[in-house]
Amino acid sequence: MSSTRVNSTTQNIRCVCTALAVLLLCISAFPKIAVATASTSQSNSHSTNQLLLHTDVKSYELLPSDFASLVGNDSTSFDTLEQVKPYEAVNTDSHPNYSKVSDFVYLDRDQFDLSLFSPDDSLRYTTDDAAVDAYIQTHPELAGVTDRRILLPVFEFDSDNDIQTHRDRVNSYIANGQLAQGSVGQDNTAVIDTSLPMGQYKLEKTLSYDQEHGFYYIYTMHVGVSNIDRNLTTFVDSNGNKTEKQGLFQAPEVVGNDILDHKEVDSYTISAGYDGDGNVARPTTYVTHITYYYTLAHTAYVSDTGTTLKPIDAGLQNAPATISSYNYDHTVDAGTRRVLDIDAVTARLMAEIQSQDITQLFPVSAATHNGDIVISRTPGYDTYDVQLFENGQFTIDMTYMPDGTPRVVDADGNAIYFSNHFKDVVYSSYQDDTLPVGQYRIEYLLTPTSADPDNFDSYQHLKVNLVVGTSDTSQPAITANWTHVYVKQPETTPETPETHTPEEPQQAQKKSQLPDTADYSQIALQGTLVCSSVSLVSLSFFLKRKLLQK
Repeated sequence: MSSTRVNSTTQNIRCVCTALAVLLLCISAFPKIAVATASTSQSNSHSTNQLLLHTDVKSYELLPSDFASLVGNDSTSFDTLEQVKPYEAVNTDSHPNYSKVSDFVYLDRDQFDLSLFSPDDSLRYTTDDAAVDAYIQTHPELAGVTDRRILLPVFEFDSDNDIQTHRDRVNSYIANGQLAQGSVGQDNTAVIDTSLPMGQYKLEKTLSYDQEHGFYYIYTMHVGVSNIDRNLTTFVDSNGNKTEKQGLFQAPEVVGNDILDHKEVDSYTISAGYDGDGNVARPTTYVTHITYYYTLAHTAYVSDTGTTLKPIDAGLQNAPATISSYNYDHTVDAGTRRVLDIDAVTARLMAEIQSQDITQLFPVSAATHNGDIVISRTPGYDTYDVQLFENGQFTIDMTYMPDGTPRVVDADGNAIYFSNHFKDVVYSSYQDDTLPVGQYRIEYLLTPTSADPDNFDSYQHLKVNLVVGTSDTSQPAITANWTHVYVKQPETTPETPETHTPEEPQQAQKKSQLPDTADYSQIALQGTLVCSSVSLVSLSFFLKRKLLQK
């Protein structure tokens, strides 16, 4: 009985050992696989707390120029990058229709340092000996003037490019007692300055003199009229690690063992903000965010007949002069895969979208199904109205559905309020790697009305998202970026070999300087697994032999 139990146990152990040996051999046969993924679907993340009104999915004709190879520069680090554009810069082409300050802003004295001005009911002076001495040097006839005080002007500016009307108005205020006798400010002007963002001001002082007022300042208020262009760059390596940079930078083609794969370009608008008086408190900011994605590069070693001579290495590695009985011959460079030229495609599609009149896209005559929208101009106002067609009729309630359920809720589950009016249309563009190349999606969303006084944005906007598809199954996968090809050694003894670097592949000079970081861990792992398998098989035969002896 006990002998039978022992035999059974021995038999079980032998079977387990055999199974483990087979499993280890199978595992050792599989090459190491490294996978790096990066999701590029952006749509959901850019519509948080916004009301989606309508979505269109369309196709466009692909042109040969819509594809390009993404090529980087020679830098090998994210720490030594060449900046192409600064983080922020004024857009001097903003609002070309504005010819005078009063076209877009009312100068509110509460926004300025009033200590620089005389109050309405009295005169205020300041001193600046250096400025007075400089003025007297150019006007020597004033050398005997003893009162060197400088009279500050009142807060009055010509904002209409009509200086004579402004002078008459200030003099009328003085004559009627609305301003103190002896006040100055008749020559103060407010001018448009394209070098400043909208909402910013710069005060320029000019010293003058006359017998009535003595020394006094004339002020020129430079009023910013420009929007802001903001640029950001992100680099994502093959492990998903991100390096953020303020500004636009050229992307290195190779960093460590990673090689440049593709890029995304996100463009969106931060709308202008307004204070309670309707003055611009924050300019419109156009943001461009470029993200460069890297993938792990690989180097393969094969014979001219296609035989694998050495496991694939990570990175772009130099070619050993010999491998076993083979000599290095040449290198095949897979090159950079062609990707959609997202800049060109987005610019073409966006130009078409922006040229369309939003009211013509959604007329009342086309609203016949549940969920259809109608957009029209608000009579008498510079705004738009939006309506929803629901249950056979139009509604202007953008916050709640007919059953009282909120259309959109915040993180706490509270309803987000939406008006049926919006001030303007802002455009954004993103990419979606689940949408095929040749297709794009247009999303029409309402942004929520902001009541945050720090945000200065009491207006609602219609946001139009252009989402360009980037999924391209026609491009073959690159298994090895470099393939070093070897030929069988001749019968004669070869000379002492040297290590070879490919001569022709893209940027070979730069890549040849990379350190030799070949990963031989796979060979060691396979050797360990094979040895373990042999040991287990030997143990299995030993147990079988013992079993037969008993």
